[in-house]
Amino acid sequence: MMQNRHQRIRKVRASLFHLQGVTSNLIHNGRHFDHVRCCGSRICSNIEVCNIFGIDTGTELVGPSKRVVAGIVIEIFFSFGYMLLAILAYFVRDWRMLQLIIACPIVLFVFTVPFVTESARWLISRDRYEKAEVIILKAAKGNKKEDNLPPNFIQELKKSDEEEKSKKASEKTPTVIDLFRTPNLRIRTINLMYNWFINSLVYYGLSLSTSDLGSNDFIAFFISGAVELPAYLLCIPAIESPLGRKYATSGFELIGGVACLITIFLPLGAWRTAIAMIGKFGISASFALVYIYSAEIFPTPLRSTGVGICSTASRVAGILAPLILLLDEYWEPLPLLIFGSTCIIGGLLLLFLPETRGRRLPETIQEGEEFTMKERNSYNFEEEEEEKTPQIYTVNGEINSGYEDDVKPQL
Repeated sequence: MMQNRHQRIRKVRASLFHLQGVTSNLIHNGRHFDHVRCCGSRICSNIEVCNIFGIDTGTELVGPSKRVVAGIVIEIFFSFGYMLLAILAYFVRDWRMLQLIIACPIVLFVFTVPFVTESARWLISRDRYEKAEVIILKAAKGNKKEDNLPPNFIQELKKSDEEEKSKKASEKTPTVIDLFRTPNLRIRTINLMYNWFINSLVYYGLSLSTSDLGSNDFIAFFISGAVELPAYLLCIPAIESPLGRKYATSGFELIGGVACLITIFLPLGAWRTAIAMIGKFGISASFALVYIYSAEIFPTPLRSTGVGICSTASRVAGILAPLILLLDEYWEPLPLLIFGSTCIIGGLLLLFLPETRGRRLPETIQEGEEFTMKERNSYNFEEEEEEKTPQIYTVNGEINSGYEDDVKPQL
């Protein structure tokens, strides 16, 4: 939506002005409070838009070889906010004041918008070449690489871009139906949707159940956020290790599932909390990696659509997570049994998907259908990269590398 109309930064500015959260602590009538909180759900959607904007822009502004790292590093700050909330809740016991403290900092983001640089990649996709040229030149100057830019690079890019777009104009625009039209893509889409669903279900289920572990609520909540920090940091070497995307994501998801099942047999207290946090560690890492893994499996024409439908599945799971926790009224271990068993099934299902590390990603729907587990490609991330003259590549009418030529784009 943000990419179809106005500039994304303006969308973020408009989103951040919705501050119903500030007014909810001033309401004393229960019915009115419910109405304000319902409107406050708009904030959640706007915050999610801003979060996606931050991840997209952050990964677009760096070179291809650093894109995976940039996407994961951004997630680390979510962990910091998680821990900070536990500290604030411990010292501020009045819920109205806590709500005000949480909501007010949103206003500060409005003043940071003028300092946010729009990505050249997105500007070029919107045919705003002059603005993109200014940003690329500024980046090259900051990196002391202005002499390495090809002469008339923006004109050459514009010409190449227009040729690609003219070819695409005669092609049929892919839709979500194309994800299910062919057998291999259909199976992979359903597999990834299930894994996004389970990752979200277990992540929010464990996050919301910290008060049921038999430990201090504030300490358990803080630890629940703290374990995400090493989980995200470990994702960086894990995803580029010989294990690859598939086994790293599957391994972390299996850790989360096994930990949930072990927690069932432990009494309330420190050990139960510790094992549950190991589960939170595993599912946090798995949830971070599945974003990257999914984007690399879907072919380029369906990449955004594929990730979008998987994200929708995860939002449904987020709605169901607190309802699953209510099942403990019928049998206390039932929620953890559901989390653990479904998580293990998801981790095993990932093993049936192709590995994407070091491979040329599918550029067409046909290539996506033929993207098998045995395919190999000449791209090798373990080879020592030599410094090259920065160039600009275009694929499907979009800029793919503006500042460095270390690795051909993979996302």
